[in-house]
Amino acid sequence: MPSFNGSSNPLLYILYYCKIDMTKNFLLLYIFILIVVLAPKKSISQDVEFSQFFSVPLHLNPALAGISFGPRFVAAYRNQWPGLGNGINGGFVSYVASYDQHFEKIHGGIGISLLADQISSGTINRINPTVSYSFQARITQTFGMKIAIEGSFHHISLDWNELLKADVSNSLAQFGGLINLPTVSAFTPPVNSTVNKFDLNTGLVLFSDKLFMGATVKHLLRPDLSFYGNEEDRLDLRLGLHAGAVAYFGDRRKSETYLSPNAMFLLQGPFKQITAGMLLNVKSIFGGVYFRHNIKNSDAVIFQVGVSESLFRLGYSFDAQVSDLNKTTSRGTHELILTFNLARNDNSLNPRSRSGILTCPPVIGF
Repeated sequence: MPSFNGSSNPLLYILYYCKIDMTKNFLLLYIFILIVVLAPKKSISQDVEFSQFFSVPLHLNPALAGISFGPRFVAAYRNQWPGLGNGINGGFVSYVASYDQHFEKIHGGIGISLLADQISSGTINRINPTVSYSFQARITQTFGMKIAIEGSFHHISLDWNELLKADVSNSLAQFGGLINLPTVSAFTPPVNSTVNKFDLNTGLVLFSDKLFMGATVKHLLRPDLSFYGNEEDRLDLRLGLHAGAVAYFGDRRKSETYLSPNAMFLLQGPFKQITAGMLLNVKSIFGGVYFRHNIKNSDAVIFQVGVSESLFRLGYSFDAQVSDLNKTTSRGTHELILTFNLARNDNSLNPRSRSGILTCPPVIGF
């Protein structure tokens, strides 16, 4: 394991490798929970990320609120490493529900999102509602810019009784007793079993009908999310960059076949991650392959398939681990995302109320 300097956060490291490159699944999940709860100056410090990042627009970038005109509704489900089982050894399950829409009278879009995240089968639960406003500037008839501000609320709860039930002895046996880890009962319960904090995020998107690029900065208030209420360690800023394009086969106005390369880069604390790949759409069917790399190690190959018809789009993806995690019983990661856009043939840059219609790239504009 790499070393940390005095200003680094070891909990970030544990969380990162538990969720992305965990090789000793059962014990590390227990250690992760133990450090999250018991380390007096540490907090839950890495955001949930989705493999189909472009299909959860408000989670990707609040500036995407209203870009497809809408009203648009998104429901997402992510089950990370279901093979780990239930209880303290369980994996990670995340849900997202969102709504966004463009309003000409306010020169921009409104977005409302709710993220729910269960860690180790609900031993730790996170709920994160957000509300965003995205101002839109029409640079030309074919090029637009959106700038957003987003208010966020973090609610995190801990089931201390579930920790007390955990029997770590079986997990320690697989290491020959080489690790001397104290039981949870040896520690004083945390001051708070719930944490509630406000936060702010911001984002920027530049887009035309064939290209888009964006940037986000999340956790501007850097809230302290530790259960022991210690103000010395705060949530790291999350910096994100994303970009994509679309190349049609034939006339764009008539073609239903296109290629769409997409990429996302994330930086949060000491962790860096890049996801990049290609999506092919043929009429109402689409599929793609993406690769996720954590700079120092490869993580997963992501396979995606889906259908897009009239007002709805349904996408499924599977993460096939290529790191050491594939030696465990993780069984990969499954993700299902459903989108309804009730104004499918409209768009924010040039809605029907203006002359001419120009769509943004369909991968973010559905």
